[in-house]
Amino acid sequence: MKKYNRVYQRVLHYYLSKAQLAEEEFLVLTTLTEEEIESFFLDRIKTVRKVIYLLGQIVEYQKSKRDIDYLSWVGMQALIPRELCLISDSIGLHTKIDVTDKNSLGLGLLSSIDRRKAIVWGLRLKHSAPEQMLTVDSGARLRYLINRISQS
Repeated sequence: MKKYNRVYQRVLHYYLSKAQLAEEEFLVLTTLTEEEIESFFLDRIKTVRKVIYLLGQIVEYQKSKRDIDYLSWVGMQALIPRELCLISDSIGLHTKIDVTDKNSLGLGLLSSIDRRKAIVWGLRLKHSAPEQMLTVDSGARLRYLINRISQS
């Protein structure tokens, strides 16, 4: 059995036996295809955590830039690599954000292009599914941004 299958079986067993799942989380977790299992569980939890956290920082960066909060904007620029800041400027984030948790923001941004992946990654991080989906102009640019974060 491949490693990603073992990770999937472990997560599935944990959530079916010990935790309470929302209906959408249960449906997603129990109806994954083999290709989805491979793509969602191939990355190590360290990589998943890094990608989601950086996506959350990017959402906060865009929020501070939009709200013209100069101190927060400069502080966020120092935390995020310059290349990712420039790419994030091109995705066109439009949603009003009221959540402050970086993981929730990152999962919300991921759910705008792949809701099932956001739910599974949220479960892997023991985080609830994102209620608020963020809207973006360019899903292709957001996918590129996520790939760049995963590679770095």
